[in-house]
Amino acid sequence: MDWMKRLFSSSEFIPHGFCYTWDPYVIWLNAASDALIALAYYTIPLTLVYFVRRRRDLAFHWIFLGFALFIVACGTTHVIELWSIWYPMYWLAGVIKAITAAVSVATAAALIPLVPQALALPSPETLRRANLALQEAQQALRKTNEELECRVAERTTSLAATNAALLAEIEEHKRADERLRESELQLRTAIVKSPIPAIIYGEDGAIRFLSQGWTDYSGYTLEDIPTVREWGEKSDLAKACIEEPFSISETDCNGEQVIRAKDGRQRVWYVYTTPLGKDRSGIRLFLSQAVDLTERKKAETASRQVTIGQLAGGVAHDFNNLLSVIIGHIELLEMSLPLDEKAWESVTEIARAAERAAALTRQLLAFSRQQVLEPQVLDLNVVVAAAEKMLRRLIGENVQLTTSLETNLSPVRADPGQIDQVLLNLAVNARDAMPKGGTLSFEIRNIELNPANHTAHPKLRVGHYVLLTVSDNGSGIKPEIQGRIFEPFFTTKQIGQGTGLGLSVVHGIVEQCGGHVEVHSVPRLGTTFKIYLPKAEEPTAMASKSVPFKPPHGRGETVLLVEDEAPVRAVTFLLLESLGYRVLEAANAEEALLLVQSGQKKVDLLLTDVIMPGKSGVELADALRSRDPGLKVLFQSGYTRDVVLRDGVVKAETAFLKKPFSLDALAKKLQEVLAPS
Repeated sequence: MDWMKRLFSSSEFIPHGFCYTWDPYVIWLNAASDALIALAYYTIPLTLVYFVRRRRDLAFHWIFLGFALFIVACGTTHVIELWSIWYPMYWLAGVIKAITAAVSVATAAALIPLVPQALALPSPETLRRANLALQEAQQALRKTNEELECRVAERTTSLAATNAALLAEIEEHKRADERLRESELQLRTAIVKSPIPAIIYGEDGAIRFLSQGWTDYSGYTLEDIPTVREWGEKSDLAKACIEEPFSISETDCNGEQVIRAKDGRQRVWYVYTTPLGKDRSGIRLFLSQAVDLTERKKAETASRQVTIGQLAGGVAHDFNNLLSVIIGHIELLEMSLPLDEKAWESVTEIARAAERAAALTRQLLAFSRQQVLEPQVLDLNVVVAAAEKMLRRLIGENVQLTTSLETNLSPVRADPGQIDQVLLNLAVNARDAMPKGGTLSFEIRNIELNPANHTAHPKLRVGHYVLLTVSDNGSGIKPEIQGRIFEPFFTTKQIGQGTGLGLSVVHGIVEQCGGHVEVHSVPRLGTTFKIYLPKAEEPTAMASKSVPFKPPHGRGETVLLVEDEAPVRAVTFLLLESLGYRVLEAANAEEALLLVQSGQKKVDLLLTDVIMPGKSGVELADALRSRDPGLKVLFQSGYTRDVVLRDGVVKAETAFLKKPFSLDALAKKLQEVLAPS
């Protein structure tokens, strides 16, 4: 502890004041200087410590701390110097100086190696330039950043606009899809529910669906015809369209189709086929829509038949007048020629030709439904049995004729001559369909149509009928022409082998009798005609046996002949005279009235044409009967439009003579009319 005492002891030494001779100026000069130096020395370390604490990033900040410690030691030496002016603690001053020296040496030793590093530190100019470059870089970076921000903003705006447009487009697509689904639903509903037949099918043959109209008209559902192959079996045009499947163009399958409906009836459609594009699997689709032409075709056929019938009826009427002249003069020649006369053979041939011409006019009138009918209550068994011998000669030996007749057959009301015409025409057609021979059969039976089976025969009413079935095993009729076989002048025979009137005459006769004709035919298997005639309520008339007789002559009765055709009037005049009648003739009703009013002779019978210029024969008869109620009247005509007829049938109370007529027919009819009531 002695060294501590000596360290702070001042008794052994004299203060510095003695050295300054206690001169107050010198003392306070040194004292003030040491105080300020010490204060400055103590301030510098504090600043260095603060600097080092704030700049911890400096690589050699410890040197600043060593330098601060050196400055503190230096400052302390000045404090001791100030203190030793009055208190001579030189031991303490020496220790402090020694510490200061040690710190100084240590600091100098540490500072020397740092000189290169210190020299490597950039100069202020370098720092200025670096700082300027850094500022320029910062400016460029800031500009680039601003440009980038602008671009980002623009891109963001563009993306926002694109996103908005995309969202709008998505919404529009959604709405479009919704409209498309709604449109497809509406279109599908419209097609499915449409009364117009419609079908959609693919090139793979599968039918996608049928409209309700298709099912309503044809009777077939999608289960019945799942593919167009099945439909092709119901339609000839559809069959043709699928022979080369689906190389079809837009109009390849447009056209009329004969449809066999599910109930067996035939319908005529006009089918329009339109491509619909492809489905998702790439299969081409087609839409076929149909317009039902059945009723229109029937109306057109009926209208055509009426028109042709009117023409045929007019031609037949005029031709009948010519035949009346020809046949009348033949009758006169036959009466005047001796039996050994060579001209007799020519007259006979003329008569046969005239009869064939008369048969032709009867066919024309039958086809046009303008033939004058004289219906009777008939037993078809009797009619067919009577015609069998004639039919056998007609069809030839290589065709076998069979008949099946029902006992207790119901009677029908018809003109027997027309029934013979029906049998004849059907037999001729069957014979021509079997050139190498075959079988022709006639079957007659009673049939009743009731509500249960009436739907198969829509053109017939419920009731009792007699069914005449005529069948052959010939070549048959092609399906595409079956709808035309009753058309007038339609024939499949070669030129000169047929008139095309045979089946149209059959159709006209049966319809005129209140019946109906149906045909069923399969090519190469044969044809069947079914003729339905309504049952007659009256009993069958007893047929009288025909015996040869001489035309009955008159007893000098006066006949008023009224005929506007001069040739017909002339020959009729001669025929009447040959039968022993007195004849007054007139060309029209006005002349006839003048003859009667002149009172030259009492008229016993009026023989008048029905249709004449001016007053008709009926009006003339009414006028003459008003003067003479007992006057007998006989009308003559070959045309059903005459007012003395009702629907082509002679009224029961009317005496009527069909043109052309023979001498025998004229004589018999005159006797019937003149006979006492």
